[in-house]
Formats: sequence, C-alpha cells, structure tokens
Amino acid sequence: MVNKLEKGMLVFVKDQKIKGKLYSTKGSKAVVEVIVNYDKETGQRTTKLIETDIKNVVKYREPKLKHKQTKKYNPNEMYYMVREFHKAFGHHAADKPIPIPSDLALNRTVWTGEELVEFLYATVKGDKEKFLELFNLFKEGLDKASQKILDKNEKIEDVVVAQADALTDSLYFIFGSFVHLGVKPFNLFKIVQQANMGKLWDDGKPRYREKDGKIIKPPMWEEKFAPEPKIKAEIERQMRQSK
Repeated sequence: MVNKLEKGMLVFVKDQKIKGKLYSTKGSKAVVEVIVNYDKETGQRTTKLIETDIKNVVKYREPKLKHKQTKKYNPNEMYYMVREFHKAFGHHAADKPIPIPSDLALNRTVWTGEELVEFLYATVKGDKEKFLELFNLFKEGLDKASQKILDKNEKIEDVVVAQADALTDSLYFIFGSFVHLGVKPFNLFKIVQQANMGKLWDDGKPRYREKDGKIIKPPMWEEKFAPEPKIKAEIERQMRQSK
C-alpha cells in the first residue's frame, strides 16, 4: 500500500477516522493535511498538518450511497484554489475587499501580460518573425488603450470597485478565448493548481532560491506534477468526447 500513496492524494487516517490530503511520506511516517474548520458561506477552510504512522493511511474512497447525490457546485471554487496557493506560499490573501496597491497591481499586470505574450507565441507556432509582428501590434493596441483611458478622463471614486470591474472584464475575455478555442478550462485549472501546490516540499513548506526568491521545486516534481502532459491528455479527452 505504501508505494500506492502519492503526494496530494485524498487519504483516510484510520486511527483518527478523518479524511485529508497526503502531504508527504518518510520512512514509517506520513504527514496529512486535514480540515479543522470550514465556512460554508465563503467556502474558506482552515487546515493543519498531522503526522501519523503510514500504516494508518489508506487511499480515500467515497462511500457507496443508496441514492446518487449531486456534488454541490461552488461557483468560487477556482478562487479558493488560488487562495490556498497564496496562503501556502506566503503570498497575500485578503480577508475582505481592499484595494491592490500600485506596485503590486503593476507586477500582476506584467505577469498576466507575460502569459498573454506566450499565448501569441503559441499562436504562430513559435515563428519568431510572425511573433514579433503580433507582439508589436499588441503593444500598439496597449498604447491606444492607454490613450482611450486618458481621453475618457473618468474619475475613480472607489478603487476596489474599479479594480474588480476591470479584472472581471479580463476574466470574461479570457473565458471568451476558451470559447473560441473550444476547450473547457476547469479541469485544466485543476491540473495547474496541482502542479503549483506540488511545489511544496515533504514537510508541507516551500523552498526559495536565495539570490532572487524563486520557488525551488522538490525532486521528482517534473515527473509527478509537470502540467503540460496532463493538459495535453485532458484536451485530447475533450476532443474524443466531442466526436
């Protein structure tokens, strides 16, 4: 049974009769993350790590029900996945609506822009000449957008509302791009979440490179959590389903 247990797997701790997520195994011991408090209203949960003998840990199996039950849909599930990542890696996670300061807003916009630039590069199959042409047009579009904002000269009375409005519109465009692509994104999102949470080490903590603070991935991360092959497999599954 030991070699069938994998990091991130849902497990059942027999001696404590509790379900949790396996964080690590070392020798005869296992570390399991369990939920100690769950707010049904917000979907927010509080967890802790417990250590137990590995012989007490088995793969969790859903109990068989006489009548089929539909899993309750949480419309903010992806939000809480990312919040879990932020808390695990020491990033800020607001407990109530507050404005994002300008330095962080800039960083996050640049990081988002980097992904969009990768999107353009993928679109032309890595053709450098075509990519640069698209990238320059992209920059021209941003220049026009900035001038449009300046010409509009809109007064911002509530920063949280204005930031949330802009981010929501961004999400809408992103989901629209998935519609154009014909790919349902939720399972892809879960794959990326698993890959990001897989960057925690066996003790449930992250490691950072001293010179620049970059996250250090644990050994075997590529083998277990690299998202690209799983994303490819999921898209191929969706393609088979659509036939």
